[in-house]
Amino acid sequence: MQKEILNRLHEGHFGIVKTISMARTCVVWPGISKDIKEMIEKSPVCAKFQIGNVPEPEIPHEFPTLPWVKVAIDFFYFNSKNYVEVVDYYSKFIEVQLISSLQATVVIPDIKSIFARHGIPFELISDGGSPFNSRDFECFAKSWKFKHLKVSDRYPKSNGQVERTIQTVKQIFRKTLADSKDPYLALLLYRATPEYSPSELLSR
Repeated sequence: MQKEILNRLHEGHFGIVKTISMARTCVVWPGISKDIKEMIEKSPVCAKFQIGNVPEPEIPHEFPTLPWVKVAIDFFYFNSKNYVEVVDYYSKFIEVQLISSLQATVVIPDIKSIFARHGIPFELISDGGSPFNSRDFECFAKSWKFKHLKVSDRYPKSNGQVERTIQTVKQIFRKTLADSKDPYLALLLYRATPEYSPSELLSR
């Protein structure tokens, strides 16, 4: 039974601290933290994708006091597919959606779908590239009444919030692919991880 529980906790291939934090909300036995540490240290998938987290300089943003007031958006490419990612600055909640094209006319409906679930933010932060520099996207921001802030090409890391989470999501996708697991289940576990998980903060 303990082995099965450990395997379920390790479904998303998160780090030791995050996995122990998750375990404390639902199960306990003597030496569970030690068992989790040993399991992760022996995991060939985690060892394969172990990287150092080196902080990158960025221009700080004013921190919002409510969820979904300020969000960041960007695209990433993984396993021959394009994805759009939206990150809430307050809760760190992430939305990841598969997209068929980077054209504004294709991407905008996907963003509308995300906003329909969580609400329209006051501010949307993106880089200055396509499709965010298009007339269609400008009209979208105006008609949906949100402020679109484009970071400077000289300081791309000022959109560091979404850059960091993209690396996290890619790591989740790589690990689940290598371990033949469901990446969306792993994302669910990531969102639900305490303390104050992104899901909990978003609904506060």
